[in-house]
Amino acid sequence: MKRVCFSILVCLSLVFTTHADDAGNLLFEYYWTDGQPVLDSLLNQESYPDWPDRMEWRTSLEGKIDWRDAYGSRVRGYLHPPADGEYTFWIASDDQSQLWLSRDTDPAHAELIARVNVWTMPRDFDNLGGGQGGPEQRSAAIPLEVGKKYYLEVLQVEGNGGDNLAVAWQGSGIPERQILAGRYLSSLDGLKGEYFNNPNLTSSPSRVRLDPVVDFSWGQGEILPGQADLCSARWTGEGKIPSTETYIFYVACDDGARLWLDGKLLINAWWDQGQTEYASEPIPLLSGQRCWIRLEWYENQGDASCRLLWSNRSLAKQVIPPDRLSATPVTADLVGRWMCDEGVGGMVYDTSGNGRNGILRGNVTWTQGRVGKALALGGNYGDYVDLGNWDPSEGTGQLTVAHWLYWSGSGGEWQGTMGKRDSWNADEMMWQVELTTNSDPPGYINFTRENGNPSQGFTLPERQWVHVAVTFDGNTSTLYRDGQVVGTSAFSFGADPSSALTLGACEADGGNPWKGYIDDVRLYNRALTAAEVFKIVTDEASVYSFGGADLNKDYQVNLEDFVMFSGQWLAQVVPIPEDMVPIPGGTFQMGDSFNEGAPVEFPVHTVTLSPFYMSQHAITNSQYCAFLNAAYPSQLKVVSGVVYAINDAGNAYLYCDTSTANQDSQIAFSNNAFNVRTKGGRSMGNDPMVCVSWYGAAAYCNWRSHHEGRQLCYNMSTWTCDFNKNGYRLPTEAQREYAARGGLSGKRFPWGNTITHSQANYYSMEEYYDLSPTKGYHPTWNDGIKPYTSPVGFFTPNGYGLYDMAGNVTEWCNDWYGSYSTSPQINPTGPATGNWRVRRGGLWAVSAFNCRVPMRDAGEPGERTYLYGFRVVLDLD
Repeated sequence: MKRVCFSILVCLSLVFTTHADDAGNLLFEYYWTDGQPVLDSLLNQESYPDWPDRMEWRTSLEGKIDWRDAYGSRVRGYLHPPADGEYTFWIASDDQSQLWLSRDTDPAHAELIARVNVWTMPRDFDNLGGGQGGPEQRSAAIPLEVGKKYYLEVLQVEGNGGDNLAVAWQGSGIPERQILAGRYLSSLDGLKGEYFNNPNLTSSPSRVRLDPVVDFSWGQGEILPGQADLCSARWTGEGKIPSTETYIFYVACDDGARLWLDGKLLINAWWDQGQTEYASEPIPLLSGQRCWIRLEWYENQGDASCRLLWSNRSLAKQVIPPDRLSATPVTADLVGRWMCDEGVGGMVYDTSGNGRNGILRGNVTWTQGRVGKALALGGNYGDYVDLGNWDPSEGTGQLTVAHWLYWSGSGGEWQGTMGKRDSWNADEMMWQVELTTNSDPPGYINFTRENGNPSQGFTLPERQWVHVAVTFDGNTSTLYRDGQVVGTSAFSFGADPSSALTLGACEADGGNPWKGYIDDVRLYNRALTAAEVFKIVTDEASVYSFGGADLNKDYQVNLEDFVMFSGQWLAQVVPIPEDMVPIPGGTFQMGDSFNEGAPVEFPVHTVTLSPFYMSQHAITNSQYCAFLNAAYPSQLKVVSGVVYAINDAGNAYLYCDTSTANQDSQIAFSNNAFNVRTKGGRSMGNDPMVCVSWYGAAAYCNWRSHHEGRQLCYNMSTWTCDFNKNGYRLPTEAQREYAARGGLSGKRFPWGNTITHSQANYYSMEEYYDLSPTKGYHPTWNDGIKPYTSPVGFFTPNGYGLYDMAGNVTEWCNDWYGSYSTSPQINPTGPATGNWRVRRGGLWAVSAFNCRVPMRDAGEPGERTYLYGFRVVLDLD
């Protein structure tokens, strides 16, 4: 039976979590209708209320204006009054709408308090004398209490023509009627659930909704409308930790599932199975801490279920409750983001959650963007986007501007993409991103201010999309092109932080206008790192549009979508997993710059690398165990505990050792299944995989590539690597050293020139740069049972966000071992042949000398001991 609950319910109940936790957001859910301008058109939809066609969070109770036809919207959230007293509410809309209020947090207790009977103009709250709005457009005075929260729900439907929706209020602490603003609102509890009509989480989600909990036992019933098998889902959001404890997370699934917490893979059970429960390692968490949760699940055939649970010493195992989950989009330091995907209307909406919507001035239009839609500006004076008067640095004195630009190749002599100034007056200028055509060649773009020092710039190519970003740390500006540093310059802000902020021009009245397109604009109140800028460039745009075939997000399925689908299908576009960290390309000095290493570390030579992705930690025992279980027995065989390829008749290329006689291995094989061992009472699932050969590492790469729909890099007969494929492979030696440096040049270790046990798992000795007060094996991980490995992610990551780039285990690289070249090299891949494969990184059993960044090691590719592991890379598609 369809549940019909319509309420802008405002519920009176004690609040045990602070309003600040999820402040500033309401959930807007949209449903496509038959176009009738009455609420029954929404309420009678088969998809209502469980399956919205689109959803988003907005930072005030005001909808879009002149957006589209034939839809209904449901708005939900909580209200937090600023003072005790009576409040009056007004609603305006086109077409019909209802505003509901509950006296507790239960939506079933809702009371209708105001409505629009036909339609009104935008913000027309005073059409009360029997006109289109009607006398019920205003509520009675309603008593509310500070310190309590109230659940809201609004229903609105649009037939055709203009559309709008707004709710205003007035009362204690609100002396004048105003739109209900974000500072008095908070979001609903739960996780964002994205549902896919395939088992691979590929293409756009078929449906998306807010799920209060993940506690589903579908059996053989429908998961998606009309679909019970061959589907998948992803839940994302924050977990709000109630008390300082050590927590265990659980996933019970049928078929496969995997769980991340703050980007770390906790559970990986990505294979067909009956309902099985998996537990994470114990994780210490703090009261009030907010952790990013990502849970993925798929169903092949038969019964289906998925549950997300947790426990601690004082909390019995239970499904994580709604009040401990939040799907509200919050991005630290992001003060504004304009994705420019509206495609219609006179506003560009801020999706950062800060409510800084822009107004299109002059003749700004829309066009096809790099992703979705984009702003189109013709280079005419007065054509720009007015973002209001506010300070993006928010008093920090720092700033990052990031946007996609498409320059027409013509236009005025000076063209601003973004600026903050009142007029041409230099004293009122704060900053601007500006291009000049009066250069040779034309199109020189930089970050500057009038009578200030411009940054080093570059020539923007004509008629193609380029990502341009600039960061300012208070003293120095850094300019980026497509995620790569162009140059740095001394810089200083102007004096007026309250001046106008403009997009598509750099003067408050639209002077110095841009001629071209602008897409996905972001402002941060700090200087992002090079790795963070690079990640913006490589990340896919996040848009909440869920018509599976509406690829260009224009809310229509047409030829443009077919062309996009064809291009994506032919290109085999595959998303980048969250455990892969973007490494910006660049040039560095490879080798020992301290002149203290072995002869094989010389000569120091120049190497230039293209951008790539690297796994943020070594492949764990749990990850490798998942590979073994998925590939056995169809692709693997086990001979006396040693794993080989099924077609390796001569057992020439062993992958790993799981024999009971080898206690060094942390994976065991029994009853035709592989399992992670325990050591000293602790599971080794989150420790790096050891006792794996170079062949076994390469085989894992191919399996993971196949599993994610990527091309295979390794020929399993010749063991050659095809660097033109888009699958996983082992890093080249140059990539491993470059990534280990973490953006620091000429340092001994990934973080600097000295080392202690607080930074890495290694064997401390009396070396002048080894400052550890504890000597010998690491005292935390020396339990008397080798190997003395530590869980991945235990130590602080380097500047690129990579863990254990020195110590723990030495890692296989793709290269054959050989001497260095004296000549500069670009993307070197090592000798064509050899006898040994390179290993890098040091390990738990060796001294600080062997953990230095330039230190080289090698071994026979079939060798496997408790000293060696590996991590993987992906080339930038």
